[in-house]
Amino acid sequence: GSFVKTDKYRYPLYRVPDNFYKIELAKYPFYSKFNGLPKVIRGRIQNKSILPFYTREEIDYKNALYGKDLEIVWCDNDIDVFFLHIQGSGIVQISDTQFIRVNYADQNGHQYKPIGKYLIDKGLVAREDMSMQTLKKYLVDHPEEKQEIFSYNPSYVFFRIVDTGPLGNIEVPLTPYRSIATDVRIFPKGALCFIETEKPIFNSDNEIIGWLPFKRFVMNQDTGGAIRGPARTDLFTGFGKISEQTAGMLKNPGNLWFLIKK
Repeated sequence: GSFVKTDKYRYPLYRVPDNFYKIELAKYPFYSKFNGLPKVIRGRIQNKSILPFYTREEIDYKNALYGKDLEIVWCDNDIDVFFLHIQGSGIVQISDTQFIRVNYADQNGHQYKPIGKYLIDKGLVAREDMSMQTLKKYLVDHPEEKQEIFSYNPSYVFFRIVDTGPLGNIEVPLTPYRSIATDVRIFPKGALCFIETEKPIFNSDNEIIGWLPFKRFVMNQDTGGAIRGPARTDLFTGFGKISEQTAGMLKNPGNLWFLIKK
């Protein structure tokens, strides 16, 4: 990344815009009369009207935030930036000796839509072959389709620079293989859990050659726009290539227990 936009570094990470507001619907008298309403919606003000905030397509391809001095840093790879939006936090390398940590600050209010499902529904990738690695390879091999694929997911994340991290939704740094993310609407933040599943074994060519049983105590420390429903859990695997390989292949069934006081 770079703090200055250049021909190479031209994909921004944005901070929360100034014209970005949250409306707390749960505090309005009508809220309890309607099932399924979110507690909070996000939007922007234009001509004294509150409108939905800009979509990913409007921000990235129609320059909705251009010229507003919202850029934290500029990056050199739009695919990596897209996946950073999904993961919510990361490390940007500025030079051989300088790195910055960026962390989730807020989200534009639009529903997250997985591009993996888009490619499966289009018949472009088989469901059984889907992984983060498969997604990235398809995007690299078909650059002319990136705008259409990225725009399928209107959700957009704004970032902040942090000193430690990555920080979960309880503002505590995550621990590799000990921190999980679940649907915050269902499960309690910070809960102690026990997980039972499998993790992959790779050979020197980064091919999966087997699976190891994975059982341990973990902490429920995070959530995310893609983590919805009682049957979805994400395991934090850390930083680096091995972490990426492992996390990108994890889609295994398993068991998760929440420990609660009698």
